Amino acid sequence: MTAPSRPRRAAERRIAQHVVNGLPARQIADAETLSRHTARSHMFSLRKKLRCPER
Repeated sequence: MTAPSRPRRAAERRIAQHVVNGLPARQIADAETLSRHTARSHMFSLRKKLRCPER
């Protein structure tokens, strides 16, 4: 089994940091000027890459 990949893009790292800080998708979207759908999509992608369960 291989190790989970790390966020590579700057946007992924920023989203990951917001998640670590406990922000919900709505607040992440507002902070990053994204739609809620886009924020949730980034969060899903990060969870998949890092093999993390949902909160």
